[in-house]
Amino acid sequence: MPEISLNHEERFILKAQGTIQLGLTWQPCHLFLTSTRLIFKQAARTILECSLDKIISISIVKRSWLMGINVKQIYIEINCASRREYAYIAIAQPNKLVHIMKESMTIMLAERWSYNGGKPESPGDTE
Repeated sequence: MPEISLNHEERFILKAQGTIQLGLTWQPCHLFLTSTRLIFKQAARTILECSLDKIISISIVKRSWLMGINVKQIYIEINCASRREYAYIAIAQPNKLVHIMKESMTIMLAERWSYNGGKPESPGDTE
């Protein structure tokens, strides 16, 4: 599995394997969710990397995947500079991943705004 470097005070939340569609092609990749970023890597090459605060929307859609099979996929819309990018991710347990990603985004925003209602916990510890 490829590795990534963590920034100061950043922590791993989830590592998974799946496929990502950017544009017209599907590519196998490893997904890394940290406390501040979402990263897709294929071997040593980074396919997509974005800060969690750049994610506009995350949802589950059922659409055609490899060989025309309909499966649940994660749809992510990202604000990249002056344009919007989107990606579809086919991965095991997409509902669980979306839940963990949304929790991570909420915790990141709460920490950024000096939330003092308690110590946030990593969503990777939830079931």
